[in-house]
Amino acid sequence: SALFSSLLIKLIAVVQLTKEANGTPQSRQALLAATNDFRTSLASAKEYATLLPGGELVVEEQDDIIQMLETIKTAKQ
Repeated sequence: SALFSSLLIKLIAVVQLTKEANGTPQSRQALLAATNDFRTSLASAKEYATLLPGGELVVEEQDDIIQMLETIKTAKQ
């Protein structure tokens, strides 16, 4: 998703601004804005990830589903 792809770009921007910071109010403001943007995007990505379907299955249930799908696949061959 574009949300997850943008995280790396935003993190790189924060790191670059940190390296280039010269202590001026403008550089501090730019770093603050980039950090807040990254933080907001990261929170959105975490929320999105927790809402993905399928994460509620325990290992045994996942194994049962995999076995069922393998059985169906074998029957179709």
